[in-house]
Amino acid sequence: MIKFVSVDISNIEYNDEKISSSYFCKRVNEYQTMEDKTRCYYSYLILKNLFAKFKINLDNLNIKADKNGKPFVENVPIYFSISHSKNYVATAISNKQIGLDIQSKSEYNSQIAKRYFSKTDNYKLEKAKQKDLMFTKLWTKFESSLKLFGSIAQFKSNTKKLKHKFKQYKDNNNNKYFLCITHF
Repeated sequence: MIKFVSVDISNIEYNDEKISSSYFCKRVNEYQTMEDKTRCYYSYLILKNLFAKFKINLDNLNIKADKNGKPFVENVPIYFSISHSKNYVATAISNKQIGLDIQSKSEYNSQIAKRYFSKTDNYKLEKAKQKDLMFTKLWTKFESSLKLFGSIAQFKSNTKKLKHKFKQYKDNNNNKYFLCITHF
């Protein structure tokens, strides 16, 4: 089971609304810019709504971070992943480990591609007609895989077959985004 929500928040701003989750309250307050506070707050609201569908109150859960900073819910077998890029916020929950990433379209960077992407993905990128879009799609795949494992060392040592689910979006300003959910 995987449930996810993505929202364009380009016309929304955080206004010091009450946050009952101590984890998310701390996270929002750690951010300096209003844009980052808004992204974090709406991630919290989306996640709270997703947990409520399973009759679980997010505000009553103890959320911690592992040694790599990956958040998890203590004593509840539901996993989550959050991502944001410019005007989009995305959140996913699952009954198994999950990684989620969303990225706005970015410019193709051959050095990054060669350093982080597999030979297969670099071949796809070489053959792509729209290199910027393919680069962004592959970067979301890479980032969501990292979020699944929590560290690059665990990601590189993985021997299991990963599954990737992609979505493409446009925000209210016509910017393009890719979203990728990664799981086993």
